[in-house]
Amino acid sequence: MGMKPKLATSAVLSTGRKRVSAPCSTAISIGSPFCCSSLIYRESTIAFKGSNLSVPQIAEQLHVDALIEGTVLRANDTARVTVRLTAARPERQLWAASYELNASDLIQLQNQLAADAVNQMRAQLTPQGKTQLNLESKINPEAYDEYMQAQFLLHQDQGAGQYHKGIPHLERVIQLDPDFAGAYAAMGRAWGLEGALGGNRPAGKVQEIYRTSLAYSQKAVNLDSASSEAYASLGLSLMQSRRWNEGEAAFRHAIKLDPHNPTGVGYLGILLTQKGRNDEAVRVTHEFVLANPIEMFIRRQYALMLFDARRYDEAIAECERMIKLDPNRQQAYGTYGEALTQKGRFQEAEVAFAHNHPIDPSTHAWLLALQGKADAARQVLKENPSVVNTHTAVARYLLGEQERGLAELDYVANDVWSIKTYFLRVDPMFDPMRNDPRFTAIVKKTGLLDN
Repeated sequence: MGMKPKLATSAVLSTGRKRVSAPCSTAISIGSPFCCSSLIYRESTIAFKGSNLSVPQIAEQLHVDALIEGTVLRANDTARVTVRLTAARPERQLWAASYELNASDLIQLQNQLAADAVNQMRAQLTPQGKTQLNLESKINPEAYDEYMQAQFLLHQDQGAGQYHKGIPHLERVIQLDPDFAGAYAAMGRAWGLEGALGGNRPAGKVQEIYRTSLAYSQKAVNLDSASSEAYASLGLSLMQSRRWNEGEAAFRHAIKLDPHNPTGVGYLGILLTQKGRNDEAVRVTHEFVLANPIEMFIRRQYALMLFDARRYDEAIAECERMIKLDPNRQQAYGTYGEALTQKGRFQEAEVAFAHNHPIDPSTHAWLLALQGKADAARQVLKENPSVVNTHTAVARYLLGEQERGLAELDYVANDVWSIKTYFLRVDPMFDPMRNDPRFTAIVKKTGLLDN
């Protein structure tokens, strides 16, 4: 039997009711219903939008054999879509087609394009794929536009803080189309990111946010039980609600529905790390990175998994590759700084932590304490008395203020639910406290040791 083609596509196609592809105005996508050996997800291919690279050059970077490209032109409620399938080696056009339809029929068009592309490749549909492509649904064009804007914001570098800006768009989608499962899944993720990355909050506030996230995610699953994105959103909400075992089951179901879903794979890796299963987390994320070499969300998670597995040199190398691919990806610099710190490369770490903004005073105090610069560290803490987080807790512990350091850690772990404390079992940052039975008691209160 010959090798099956590997395809680069703009997104994994969702063909169940009310499920749409991730935002990309210049590409048409196919996805997991097909028996191809590898499909590259939207977050990888979007990097080439507007690129001057040739088809063979893009295919080489993505490690694929063919590309599906397309354009979408909108005029009022009419959409004209042109699509072509191009082999990379040698470069040759295998198929091209144009379609014109009402904007409300975009989901039907995705199904038609997917079926036509499969026929041109002489590939075979799985039974699940045949069923999905027979499902047709309509969507309000205005709701679809709002959904696309929200997805664009949610898929920006999370360090840029764009995720919360997607929430008003999603609220409008739900107002226009209350049965749109994809909007609820995206809303669950948006609120989850708001809870994890939205900054310091009073005790109890983040738990309220996660309850909101979970309600939206569960609604998405109720509306579309065949949606991989809905289950990935549910897994994230459950994980952040400290229901780790249920979260793992949801992520694994999301991946079963769509093995190419980076949200499911990336967050499964995070959850496995939180549960202390570092080797499994590294393996899961590394396999996805190999198949999707420029999928930046997964690459960032892979670097984090390497760091928490104490494979610092590999983590540093992975961060440097990421930064070379995308110098503006802020979160890569955080993991980079953490790994450099553990290697004792403090000056380089400080530069990484301060990328694009002044270094956070709590991080600065922690770095100074690690270097034995006690007076300087105490001065930074004294100048920022209202700052209480994991860095201040560990810095104070290192400076001999063990009771206060542990009290701060207990507060941010069990009252504030700081996302950093979800990694108490594995993060090297907490190693100075790790053999203290009082630290173990704090971890136990989080429920992490029960998983």
